[in-house]
Amino acid sequence: MKKQLKKVFAVMTAGLFSALPVFNQPTNASAIYAGQQNTWRFVEKYSGIGLEWYSSIAVNKNGYTFGSSEKGSLILNDSNFQTGYDSGLSALISGYSSPPKINGTGYLSKSTWYTPWTTTSFSLDYSYETSKGSITTMTVLVGDINLDGCVNMLDANYIAEYRAQLHNGTDYLTEIQKLAGDVNNDGEVTVSDAATIAKYSEGGINHF
Repeated sequence: MKKQLKKVFAVMTAGLFSALPVFNQPTNASAIYAGQQNTWRFVEKYSGIGLEWYSSIAVNKNGYTFGSSEKGSLILNDSNFQTGYDSGLSALISGYSSPPKINGTGYLSKSTWYTPWTTTSFSLDYSYETSKGSITTMTVLVGDINLDGCVNMLDANYIAEYRAQLHNGTDYLTEIQKLAGDVNNDGEVTVSDAATIAKYSEGGINHF
């Protein structure tokens, strides 16, 4: 009986994997298409209770290309949140003033930046003020879910395998991996993100 159950489970598992896309194109990390850029996501994270206001400035000291910035999951009142890039200061300026107060752990803002694909690290000169507590920041190379320093078909396949494992109740991605794998920035890592990474790897798009 146990042997039969093992066999049935093996068939079911194989079926889950076969139902998801597998991207078999070349994975040569140096096969970068003309005009392609690395996409980076810069995240402000807060953990605490009763944050009434915060303000921050992230100075673009390295000549990166600013893409966009938006509120994170902790911001409940859109009208009391401001974020924007000041070209005169070469800086992203963000801030929030309650109500409501900010409670919990999550993201205050997410911004997207572009660099030449040869840029392998990303940093902004960041400072902030808050009514209470501290803000931490994280930066990820968007699409690099396997964290090997480049974005290619290996990342697309990684997501396909991850989605298959979710059917078995296994969610093994770290916070950094989830930020990197969420290419379309909708809060989830899905096969849609894998397809976009595959398109980038084939030269169909220049950035995310």
